[in-house]
Amino acid sequence: IGLRLEIALQLAYVYKDQNNLEALQDVLWDTCYPFFGERDALSLSVNEIYWLSRCLLVLAQYSSDKDVAHQIYTWMVDAQLPNASLVQHYLED
Repeated sequence: IGLRLEIALQLAYVYKDQNNLEALQDVLWDTCYPFFGERDALSLSVNEIYWLSRCLLVLAQYSSDKDVAHQIYTWMVDAQLPNASLVQHYLED
């Protein structure tokens, strides 16, 4: 899972460099979506949680819909993923 998340993130950055934000969003959605049903990420290893958090941050950052970004950030805080404290500041603003 960790390797799949890391590869998806690297591929997303390639799409970003090509200004293909739709492909960036598609690859990250397809990779991260299965984890949205889990309220906590306790079943994942530390490495997997790290890569999931990174993927979600990039997905939210490049989302064209502010509501979707807000939902991703809220899920990250609820799931207590790394960087949740940074995301919390966004949600408060």
